Amino acid sequence: MKNKITSVEWLATQLEKYYGIQNVKDTTAFLTAKQMEQEQIKDAYGDGLNAHRTDFCNRDEYFVKTYGDVS
Repeated sequence: MKNKITSVEWLATQLEKYYGIQNVKDTTAFLTAKQMEQEQIKDAYGDGLNAHRTDFCNRDEYFVKTYGDVS
């Protein structure tokens, strides 16, 4: 299986490529964001496995209740 790129990794690549920011992936901010993202992915996976334990109807509602509306 081919590894997928996460949104944090994609953003770091874009910052380096289009904005010329060097070594984004070596910064504390990037490493912290990666760790946060990893925990969120693990939590989402666990929530999916234990769907009967949540009170969310669908993934959109889950996102809004967990992270707020992005608009």
